Amino acid sequence: MMAPFRRANWALVGIGLLFLAAWALRASLPENLGARCFFAVAEAALIGGVADWFAVSALFSKPLGVSWHTALIPRNRERLIRGMASMVQSRFLGQARLAEVLERWPLLSLFIQWVDNGKGKRVLGAIGKRILQREVQRLDEGKAARWCQSWAGKVWLQADLASWLAKEGARYTAASSVQEAEFWNGVTTLLTRQIERQELKDAAAAWAREEYEEELRRHGALAQFFGSMLEATGQINPEEFSEALLEEAQSLLREVREDGQHPVRLWLNGQLQGSLAKLQEQAAVQEKLRCWQRMLAEELDFQPLVASLLQELRQIAQPVGREGGKSSFLENWCMEQLAHYWVVFKAKPEAGRFLADRCKQMLLQAITARHFIVGEIVEYALERLSAERLNRLVEEKVGEDLAWIRINGSLVGGIIGFCLFWALEALR
Repeated sequence: MMAPFRRANWALVGIGLLFLAAWALRASLPENLGARCFFAVAEAALIGGVADWFAVSALFSKPLGVSWHTALIPRNRERLIRGMASMVQSRFLGQARLAEVLERWPLLSLFIQWVDNGKGKRVLGAIGKRILQREVQRLDEGKAARWCQSWAGKVWLQADLASWLAKEGARYTAASSVQEAEFWNGVTTLLTRQIERQELKDAAAAWAREEYEEELRRHGALAQFFGSMLEATGQINPEEFSEALLEEAQSLLREVREDGQHPVRLWLNGQLQGSLAKLQEQAAVQEKLRCWQRMLAEELDFQPLVASLLQELRQIAQPVGREGGKSSFLENWCMEQLAHYWVVFKAKPEAGRFLADRCKQMLLQAITARHFIVGEIVEYALERLSAERLNRLVEEKVGEDLAWIRINGSLVGGIIGFCLFWALEALR
């Protein structure tokens, strides 16, 4: 029994003792007006206290074994539960109230704090690992490879190569731009490496020798004789000429790479820009590009490559030492990427606000569409309570008020008894 009810019971016991004292006093002094008034007040207070005790007790049980209109809460359990659920759903947790609370809810800061304190990372990491392992194991390599082939083909055929080449070409040939410097650095480095190859040196020497001998043959036997004499005395050497030519080419490439205003570099930039700009104007070139796209889309088959990559992915997704619970290489890599993007996400407040707004919108839509679940949850929770626990729940919420109803019944009864006693005395 709760403390308020115990207080009310002790008050009723006190009034009962007060009534016994008043009865004994009146029996000793039957003609004394004060004794009779004291008895009338105590009698009315006791009657009021007992009546209110019976009324309050009738809400929860059958006082004195009386079953007529008693035990109101247990008997009307279903109707009471439905009423309480409806009240909570419509008043305490109404849609407008929930929307207001949701708007003020610091969802983003709570989520970041939850993740950063370590618990959130462990929970999200465990969920991510389970999803990754499940999806990788369920993956059909053949089906996924066919989908990749189809998707890549569609993207490739929809691409406007002429516009892309013109745009990228303009970006990589714009004077004094970072992309232009990187472009020419890459081109000149590649050409320099090709020049340094022994195969190219041998081919250049053979070409120089062939051109030298062809030139001598065109000028007749006399030219061939003098040419042989000059070559024998070391005055003419086609191989040295080819080496000098390659060295001059390397020097030119070095100057083109280092000097952004080199005439050759500027001329080549202009030629490239002009040629790329005309791509969008020349229908024949665009048609050839489209034909080339279709040919590649039909002939290029990378399904075996994709299937092989997916098989490797499945292998590296397996945990290392399952008994030890070690994560796989793929899991560790994914966690590293997620950690990196988490730092980027926190550094961009606009991204966090966007995500929080979207989550709140989704929650609000769910609340609007499924608000009736609030009442169902309350009703389900109350239905699980036994009759005794339901009575105790009501007592916890309104026990103080019910106890004061009983105490006030005794006080009001005593006041009415006092008034009635003196009214009757006045009429005598």
